[in-house]
Amino acid sequence: MAGNKTLSRKELYNLVWSEPMKKVAGQFGLSDVSMAKACKYANIPRPPVGYWVKLAAGKSIRRQPLPDRGAGMSDIVKIGGFQHGFNLYHRTDEDILATDPTPYIFEESIEEVKAGVEARIKSVTMPKFPEKAHRIIRKILEKDGERRKKHLKSPYSYMFDEQKFNNPFEIRRLKIINAVFTALERAGMKPNIRDQNAHELSVQVNNASVEISLESASVKPERIRSQRHKTRSTNGRLRLSIFCGGMTGDVRQSWADGEDGGRLEEHLREMVIAVIVAGEVQYRETCQWLYEDEIARKKNLVAEAKRNKEEAERKEIERRAAIEKSRLTRLLDDVRAMREATDIREFAETVLALWKEGNIETSSEEIMRWLDWVKVQADKVDPIKSRRFLDYTLDSDK
Repeated sequence: MAGNKTLSRKELYNLVWSEPMKKVAGQFGLSDVSMAKACKYANIPRPPVGYWVKLAAGKSIRRQPLPDRGAGMSDIVKIGGFQHGFNLYHRTDEDILATDPTPYIFEESIEEVKAGVEARIKSVTMPKFPEKAHRIIRKILEKDGERRKKHLKSPYSYMFDEQKFNNPFEIRRLKIINAVFTALERAGMKPNIRDQNAHELSVQVNNASVEISLESASVKPERIRSQRHKTRSTNGRLRLSIFCGGMTGDVRQSWADGEDGGRLEEHLREMVIAVIVAGEVQYRETCQWLYEDEIARKKNLVAEAKRNKEEAERKEIERRAAIEKSRLTRLLDDVRAMREATDIREFAETVLALWKEGNIETSSEEIMRWLDWVKVQADKVDPIKSRRFLDYTLDSDK
């Protein structure tokens, strides 16, 4: 059982509550620390300190129940190796051929998931800024301050040294990002900004990475970061967009100033909830993609197996035809060899007759020696005498 393996959350939960963590980890060639990290990653509770001692003493101890899978959380846990993405189980070709692909079944509808998220997130407010800036936003502000100092000290003006967040539009944009990120982190999610200008935004919703943007409402929302910089604007209206997962750049949902007569600040809770729900939707879309991919893989594998079988049958027919052709060629060679052996023997009889009639002057010892040699040569050529004619089974037919 050692080595990397994938288990469902329930399977791992039952495993870690069946025996001490060190024994469970040993089955996979891991340390109990690594196993504990896998459990934490999948939100699987572990027996508390003293659990096994109390159990051995016959005490009745309540097992902590397995929490429901969170939004965007994979139901598959990878044991050993780096935990990344959904850890969905990619079955081998042999497994797919042996059984039909099974669709993923979700007990809750997306509406029910959304209702659960709404119940947990009662409200989202604008934190006092910059005093209560999120740590990621704080780092961006610090870098922006360094750029400003450098720009003021330098006699030369460079665009990349200019302060980025020095106008009402950019400051407001940063305040809204700060409010959304703070609320998402309180809900257990992991927000991230990949650039110093706060244009490349993403949120790790458990195992799902949801990309978002908060840009001018006058430009088209772009998921590709190079395109975002090209379409940057600084007008007063803002739009927050949530992008679909996968390779597309489609927008899943968006909000903009003035669409309903209000401002984005009035939709903070709605946007935070939507980001979390988008993580669950992405997970389900990935599960559906995997299911459809397995259907396509099985179709291709079956077709390939059929082609391989037909090709093998064709080659077998060709192989047997070649064997029969070789057998016939050998038979004809034996016929020719038999004729040659007969001709040799008839020639020897003719020579002997001529010698007896006195037409060949040689001693009897020499003629007998010659006849013995001729007999040996004829026997060598003769396929019947050597029993070579029976050896018609070729090596390729074995």
